[in-house]
Amino acid sequence: MPIRFDKYRFTKRTVLSDETFNAIFKDIDLRIANLEDIKKDWQYAIDEVTRYGLLRIEEVLRPSFEYIEDKKEDASEIVSEIEQLRENADEIINERRDDALTAITSSKTDALTAISSSKTDALNAITISKTDALNNIEQKRQDAVSQIDSALLIGRIAAFFFGGD
Repeated sequence: MPIRFDKYRFTKRTVLSDETFNAIFKDIDLRIANLEDIKKDWQYAIDEVTRYGLLRIEEVLRPSFEYIEDKKEDASEIVSEIEQLRENADEIINERRDDALTAITSSKTDALTAISSSKTDALNAITISKTDALNNIEQKRQDAVSQIDSALLIGRIAAFFFGGD
């Protein structure tokens, strides 16, 4: 890049006039105008390279992107299926749990009823056995009393006939 510092330099003897400043600004302006044209060409080149690069990126990455999107959709479907299967399993588990609880409750009720019935039957059997035993004892007592009375009567008759008291 050319250096024009000496052309623009001011000294104590430099005349500060519009001619001096206009000459410097004209030179600067011409140099900037040339750069602006280069910048326009350079910007066009950058835009072209960018456009081509984006096009190449699109060509190269689009199939991979579409593959990933397809796999993402497949994964979403599989996740939905898994969630549905989990919900079905939860329903089956809850249904089986409810059936088991119902069966347990029914068995418990049946067992308690059977225990209560057996207890009642056992108490009735004990009461009947006790009553039978008491009746049997009473019958034996009455038979014994009757035999004693008969023996006493026979003893009195014998004493009456055979002399004694």
